[in-house]
Amino acid sequence: MPRQPLGEISANSNYTGGIKGRFELTPYWRSHIVGRAAGGQCPKAIAEDLNISPSTIGTTIRQADSQYKNESQY
Repeated sequence: MPRQPLGEISANSNYTGGIKGRFELTPYWRSHIVGRAAGGQCPKAIAEDLNISPSTIGTTIRQADSQYKNESQY
């Protein structure tokens, strides 16, 4: 079997299970979102600035207290 070049590697994004459209935030982005919310920025503005779904922003903020060191919940 011939070797194939690897795809682009990004430390700041992760598609869950390799499924396009099932985006999982990295700990960096999770803490960035929570930090903006703690600083008083509204979720809608955070979503527009970061080009991330408003529902993802809201869920991230709501679940911030239950995260341990910004790790993913399984």
